[in-house]
Amino acid sequence: MKNYILIFILFAGTYCTTSVNAQATKQITIGGAKTPLSNTAFNGQIKYGPEDLIQVYSGGLFSYAPEFAIESGNKDAFSVMSGKLSGFFMFFKVDTSGGVIQPDTRRFFHVLPVSAGFEAGNNFETLNAIVEIGYMPQYSRPNVENIPNFIKKYTRTGLFLQGGYKYASVQQSEGGKMDQSKESVKDVILRAKARVVLDSKYWLRNRNTGFGLGFTGTSDTWYDFLNSQVYYRIEGRMSLYLSRDYSFDFYYEKGSGAPNFNQGEQFGAGLSVTF
Repeated sequence: MKNYILIFILFAGTYCTTSVNAQATKQITIGGAKTPLSNTAFNGQIKYGPEDLIQVYSGGLFSYAPEFAIESGNKDAFSVMSGKLSGFFMFFKVDTSGGVIQPDTRRFFHVLPVSAGFEAGNNFETLNAIVEIGYMPQYSRPNVENIPNFIKKYTRTGLFLQGGYKYASVQQSEGGKMDQSKESVKDVILRAKARVVLDSKYWLRNRNTGFGLGFTGTSDTWYDFLNSQVYYRIEGRMSLYLSRDYSFDFYYEKGSGAPNFNQGEQFGAGLSVTF
């Protein structure tokens, strides 16, 4: 019960702190999962990330906003959460050919995301403070030159450098809640991270009603410089979209990701609502 109360409190706090100027995306998924120990468990996920709060300057822009992500469940289901203040700088070439200064949309936009916050288990049995800086090429516009259409439409990539400090880790006995990270308690953290996302978007969906199928694959890989360790998390998700805001999701996860880097696998299904 403590896990469910914590999920509700954090989601309520997230909802209440939304800026009136922000265009926010909030998603809740509730369903069942098959855990690393083959238990059937309740599983819930919450994601929150505003899409604006943007300041524009010559040759680029800066955006900043709070972000939260929680995955939790009973038994030995994966249980991780993160909260951070995130922003990004975006740089681009300027096109003045039409007599007006504007971004040159034929070229890459260069995005430098920065963030500071925490990573934790759902009961804070593991707790890390983390800062991050990265690079994400933005190439999804149709007129970007020298990039295949499939890459432009359906992929996103990023490279990141993460540093921080590990404050706590209470070892769980077994299953998906175990902290399998080699990072030492009361010690610094230094990692590199690579992310690749494959998203079908509107490939099999009706653009007007939102009804249809969607497929998303996400791969995250970390390299722990201080312990010479590689961690990874892979998620595959098939969504039956009932409308623009509701979907029934089937997903597979291999690895829980930070901070526990548990390498178990988990299957799940649930109803997702996007605000």
